[in-house]
Amino acid sequence: MFNVLFYFLTSSYILAANLNSLWQAVMSNSYEYQSTEVNLENAEIDNLKAYSAALPNASITPSENKIEMSLNFSPATFSALQAANHTLREKKYDTQNNQLVILHDTIHRYFSLVSLAKQRKSLKFEITNNDKYLKKAKAEFEEGLITKATLALWQTRLNQAQINLLTLDAKIADAQKEIAVETGLHLDKISVFSNKRPIKLTSKKNKDLPDYIKSSISKVNAADATEMATYLKAVIPDFTLALSKSSNEPNKVKPSYSFSLNLSPTLNGMSSGQAHRIAKLNALKKQRENTFRIKSLKQKSNLLSKQILAAKSSYLSALDRFQASLADLKEGKITEVTFSDSITDVSKQRTALIIAETDLLKNHVSLLYEYGQLNANTIAQISALLINEEILS
Repeated sequence: MFNVLFYFLTSSYILAANLNSLWQAVMSNSYEYQSTEVNLENAEIDNLKAYSAALPNASITPSENKIEMSLNFSPATFSALQAANHTLREKKYDTQNNQLVILHDTIHRYFSLVSLAKQRKSLKFEITNNDKYLKKAKAEFEEGLITKATLALWQTRLNQAQINLLTLDAKIADAQKEIAVETGLHLDKISVFSNKRPIKLTSKKNKDLPDYIKSSISKVNAADATEMATYLKAVIPDFTLALSKSSNEPNKVKPSYSFSLNLSPTLNGMSSGQAHRIAKLNALKKQRENTFRIKSLKQKSNLLSKQILAAKSSYLSALDRFQASLADLKEGKITEVTFSDSITDVSKQRTALIIAETDLLKNHVSLLYEYGQLNANTIAQISALLINEEILS
């Protein structure tokens, strides 16, 4: 109950939305998106802590007669700083990837809403025609021109189409709520593609990598630097420089130094070496997964493109059949059942075309993500294909 109330209190209404406005809304309003920014800030704080821990240690010890200051230098300092930088870079890529996943999923929800909105138009075609011929059938039944079974046919078809529309409207309301919760926007009108205009999508792999792979590479580099720091600490002694100044000799500073070698990091080095190996294996796994996902998505794009051609042909054939059936019905060449089937078939074939076209757009967005090319520019290119508008309420 609270979630529903919160949704209505916090969502802002927008007359029309496209992918560009949705993209901006996610970045500015999404709780999940903003949370990733907070996580990155925490990672930057951790990086500063790592820097302070890696810097040379200095201590001042005052006493009644003298002041002592000591500086400790470790050969592992530089590698430790490198590890801290790579770890921060890993966190940045993780943040960017998490943000893109949120954007990717929200765009998929938007296209699901597009599909439902266009399917609504198909059902309205069914309802309009079934209602029209039900009224005609009632008049003919009163005159004794048709049977009660024929009248019942039109009533049943109309009832079923109306039930399907109510079910679809419930799905639209759920989809609107999901987007509103994520973006703060309640959409009453959305941009959609046209069935009359082919959807042309192009994408190709370039030198960009998705952020989740960049993150895994940074993790390898961080593990490598950590392993080196541990190794240096084990084989090269730490150097301590001490300076003391006595009140008995105020103008004289006495230096001293010492070396210390701690062999305990040797075991830590073995552990960090294992961490390095695991990081490399994980990076390799992610690269392989990326390669196979791209291959699978490209195959799906080709399949969906063929499905769209077939679905479009079937839809046009269904329209031709509907027009021909209308003429045949007037001439008494076909039954009311056959004509009613032609109405349902138009809606069915149009819906199949809409679903295939929507799946192609979703698949393209996923392919852009795997290519590392999901950004404001590529989204603007897709948004340019959405030339029509559909009212949701």
